[in-house]
Amino acid sequence: MTSVERLRFGILGCGVIGPHHARAIANLDGAELVAAADVVPELAEKLATEYGCSAFSSLAEMLSEADLDAVCVHPERDAR
Repeated sequence: MTSVERLRFGILGCGVIGPHHARAIANLDGAELVAAADVVPELAEKLATEYGCSAFSSLAEMLSEADLDAVCVHPERDAR
């Protein structure tokens, strides 16, 4: 990986644990949080607003619309 390449992360599950992972990703060199998804759209929107990424209401939507290298999965509820 060159210095300009960044791993693009998505997070599934934005309730309790997701924000901790978002903070960790934001503090990693070479990593970028680009997407957040939750079946409770307000949780995804809140995390997305805080970290400047896109919000999605399902894993399928996030995977089809975001350019990701990795996904942190925190299925606190039904991931649908």
